[in-house]
Amino acid sequence: MMAWLRLLQDLVDALQSGRDPAGLSGAAALGLFMGLVPGWPLQVWLAALILLIFDFELTLAGLAFLAGAALGWLLDPALDAAGAWLLAHPALQDLWTALYGQSVWRLTRFHNSIVLASTLLGLLLLVPLDLLLKALLRRYLAVWRERLGFLRWLRPLDALRRWIQRLQGAGA
Repeated sequence: MMAWLRLLQDLVDALQSGRDPAGLSGAAALGLFMGLVPGWPLQVWLAALILLIFDFELTLAGLAFLAGAALGWLLDPALDAAGAWLLAHPALQDLWTALYGQSVWRLTRFHNSIVLASTLLGLLLLVPLDLLLKALLRRYLAVWRERLGFLRWLRPLDALRRWIQRLQGAGA
């Protein structure tokens, strides 16, 4: 429970911090991409590296990662079918053979139907999701941040979390 309280407080802090909407939307889009692709193939490591290098909001990326993982789990049968179709398509056989012959492409795990389809879906969603979230965040920052100032009531949740931690530490 305390982890969820901390996560909620971090999310509110990120939205109230006045950070650039591009950084927030980029974090969410990259986090969703990372969660959507199962396992940790090369493309997910690269997305994580981009998150760290460009100092994106990691709390938002983490929440988007969880949402992407849930979405990937729900779409798993469809992604498997789409990936299997792509891998078995006769027109693409030479491409897959050439890519698999190079060691760096094996690290992407494109030979796995779900990884292939989820990577393609994630890449297709990356830019539209980023643009949509950027527009929503700009709207939030322009209009709703002050109106939703009542969310400051979440600040005492941090004190509650620390108090619960102290109680648990004293009982151990």
